[in-house]
Amino acid sequence: YLSVNGEKAENVKLTATIPIYKLQNLPVTVSFTHAPKAYLDTPLKFDSRPETVYAAVLQEGTEEISELVIGEIDFSTITPVKHVFSFDSSDIKNVKILDNTKKIDVTLQLPEGIATAKVNALKDNIVVEGADADSVYDIQFDGTGIVNVCAGSAEIQDIKPEDIHGVINLTDIEVNSTEQRVPIRFTVMSSENSWVSGTYYATVKIK
Repeated sequence: YLSVNGEKAENVKLTATIPIYKLQNLPVTVSFTHAPKAYLDTPLKFDSRPETVYAAVLQEGTEEISELVIGEIDFSTITPVKHVFSFDSSDIKNVKILDNTKKIDVTLQLPEGIATAKVNALKDNIVVEGADADSVYDIQFDGTGIVNVCAGSAEIQDIKPEDIHGVINLTDIEVNSTEQRVPIRFTVMSSENSWVSGTYYATVKIK
């Protein structure tokens, strides 16, 4: 029987939510963020080890899943040298891996001939989003202002400083007269299959 504060409770209705899991063998996949347009239309191919996992998948509504997204890969982290990524299976949400897989390695199949070059980013090509319209901002690069561009070897020599555009997003960031370090997201505007790799920052303050 049900006891409440030491007293026997009768005619009590209880509501409980019980999670339901479905046991499945699922191929693994990844999603990409900040991809150039060409890779939105045709995502990068990759190999994964293992290729499939046996998992208990939390059932939400009537939606069925046919593959397991194990994580995201930001294009700014991809270079011809760095194109192997590891994902901890314990970080995958709404899934319980049952086959003792602890880590999943993903190797990207980059197009042949991808090369890198250093290009100077122009301060005038950096825009501020989410800013106070009544404020004037002073922006200074952290470092030299040189960014690493990844592109096909045939076109990389044609990418110029004016092709590199940066965005500083100040949404949810409070900027005052004290210098604040914020990230810059760079893109190659002149090419649909080139990208800027690396992490870049600027110091921003209100003039």
